Amino acid sequence: MKVLSINGKDISLRQLAQKVRTDGRFSVLLPLIEQVVIEEYAAEKNIIASDEELQQAFDNFRKSQGLYAAKDTELWMAERGISLDEMEKELEIKILAEKIRDSIPKEAVERYFAENKSNMDAAELYILTVKEQEVAMELLAQLKEEEADFMVLAREYSIDEKAKQGGYIGMIRRPELRADIASAVFGAEPGDVAGPFEGDDGYSLIMVNALYPAGLDENNEKEIRNILYNRFLADAEQKAKLEWAEE
Repeated sequence: MKVLSINGKDISLRQLAQKVRTDGRFSVLLPLIEQVVIEEYAAEKNIIASDEELQQAFDNFRKSQGLYAAKDTELWMAERGISLDEMEKELEIKILAEKIRDSIPKEAVERYFAENKSNMDAAELYILTVKEQEVAMELLAQLKEEEADFMVLAREYSIDEKAKQGGYIGMIRRPELRADIASAVFGAEPGDVAGPFEGDDGYSLIMVNALYPAGLDENNEKEIRNILYNRFLADAEQKAKLEWAEE
């Protein structure tokens, strides 16, 4: 029984119900729209999932769920009311989605990187936070003039939750920092201490342990492809034509 049409493709009541069972929620329209968009685009670009790829995906799924015996797999699907055809369709969509993501032109990835490179820069940071500005200034003087150990001071004086780790924050990207802090951090040299910066908890000193200017490496390229793929989906979902069947 048809209850919905997406871009002219009928969606049955069973498909809706199956999505509710597998996702455990009722916000099922977006996943269904996404499925239709992926199928349409893959067909247009002649992107397919081979039998070998489907079999590998099914084997990987079974391993991830600990379903090593065929009977266990059958029971798992029966408990969720999922047929073998429906499971294969889910896996096919995932394979097609990955292939679409990988097919994004290198030029588009490079253009995005060039336009957003600064936001992908990262820094390895330590933080020390105290209640009073005067205390922060005194500690800053110790760090600069007496070459005190930042980690030792953080453990002794900092009220920040990172104090026990010597104030270690870890790797932080520019957009994750307040604008004035980002400007100071990425304008510093490794080993420099910036601040104090006033915040909700008090006054913070930040030590720049290392700077990592962004490059178009494998990880960043993968991240950019995900961003561009999600943009493609969001645009297609927004343009999708939904027609509800009359009761």
